[in-house]
Amino acid sequence: MKTEISAIFLLICLALTCASLFSCTQRVQNGENTDTTADSVFEYTDTYTETAALPGTSASDVRTIGGIPIEEFTIVYADHAIDGEGRSAAMELRSVIRDTLGITLGINSDLPINEVKEHEILFGAPERPGVADVCSAVLGTYGYRIELKNGKLFVAAGCEYGLKYCAQNFLSLLDGISENSPVTGSRIDKELFPRTEGAELRIMSNNVWNCDSNRKEWSDIGENCSASVRSYGFAAVYTAYYPDVIGFQEMSYNMINFIKKKLRDAGCEYTHLTYTTGSANPCTSLLYRSDRLNLLEQGHHDFDYKNDSKSKGYTWGYFEMKDSGKRFIVLSTHLWWKSESAENGSDAAREMQASEIVTETNRLIAEYGCPVFVIGDFNTTTTSNAFKVFTKAGFADTFNLATVYADNNRGYHYCKPEGFARETANEPYEGKAIDHIILKNSCGTKVLTFDHARPYFYIKLSDHYPLYVDVVLGNK
Repeated sequence: MKTEISAIFLLICLALTCASLFSCTQRVQNGENTDTTADSVFEYTDTYTETAALPGTSASDVRTIGGIPIEEFTIVYADHAIDGEGRSAAMELRSVIRDTLGITLGINSDLPINEVKEHEILFGAPERPGVADVCSAVLGTYGYRIELKNGKLFVAAGCEYGLKYCAQNFLSLLDGISENSPVTGSRIDKELFPRTEGAELRIMSNNVWNCDSNRKEWSDIGENCSASVRSYGFAAVYTAYYPDVIGFQEMSYNMINFIKKKLRDAGCEYTHLTYTTGSANPCTSLLYRSDRLNLLEQGHHDFDYKNDSKSKGYTWGYFEMKDSGKRFIVLSTHLWWKSESAENGSDAAREMQASEIVTETNRLIAEYGCPVFVIGDFNTTTTSNAFKVFTKAGFADTFNLATVYADNNRGYHYCKPEGFARETANEPYEGKAIDHIILKNSCGTKVLTFDHARPYFYIKLSDHYPLYVDVVLGNK
């Protein structure tokens, strides 16, 4: 988190923050931002709660849009949008309609070479008249708005999560829609992104950036990086991906309390694994789904060297799946952060801390005999001596174990007290990433997916994107 930056790079990052706001209103005609809300992405009132009262017809009964047969519509998306708000989102909408009604709609981008049709579903923010007005009326980052105007259906959302919700629930949301009678809401559904087919467990690691209060540099550009504001975004990610276990780094009591309340409001059943050692903070604590898991045992340790603000250490939980009885351990850690060039002895410190974790996990394996996942911000790459401490001890990198998909991305972008960048570092996982999930004593565990959650709104939350794996647990 605390890497040194040059003055030039700082000026570039601060300039980037002044560019344009989030959401579909960032990508409207001629690139103009027409959002007139006072600030921010996080301004909404009834998060996770549907605001539209819809009649109760089943989705399969909806075959018209405002009296127009649905097969007469073409789906249009913004060619310049990020993937989750562009073509892939439109393709998901078409799949929902096809799978439910047996109707396959045409699909086009908004490029000038494509003919403008009489009836279009303008999904996201394609360059079409009226899109900017609908986008500007969306309720905050997690809001959506569906509106029928002059034979065109506008489907706008504050972020890709809102569009995904509209796609997955499209026909139900259409029920009863008519001209000048929009359907609006602000909601993140649980498991918008379900586990990989065949997986029974999702484990996530997330460094949330320990920053409880807003910073002057952020306030000066009209932003707010306080825990109370950023917690909305973290809760949205955890609701949408709904991992079984989340291991944190740089967590604070303020942040975890804000997050827990928002998750409860969303109907997510999470329990915070608290320390038994009287540690001063919950930096490496865990959240786990108490509806799916039993906590059998837990532990925590603070490193007694190279440990700023008692933030470096590890926390572990020994869990049992309620449905299958399978057991596993997750250990969340945060290793020393400074580079060797910044402070002599830093590399050696990380090697020592890695060795401590190896000793502890060997003890846990001897006692419990189950798979052990070590997750967190290692502050070191896969090519370092510290990482080799783990691999030489029998740990395997889940990036290399994934059989369905492995995201070869560093999972990092600039977000610090001085400001944030709107671009993700386009660097590979191997040799560049410092967030890892490694596995020992697999007992036949199969890793299906290794991926990052990278919604566009996350760029104001932390410099570390959440990393997760979907697995099929082996039996001990």
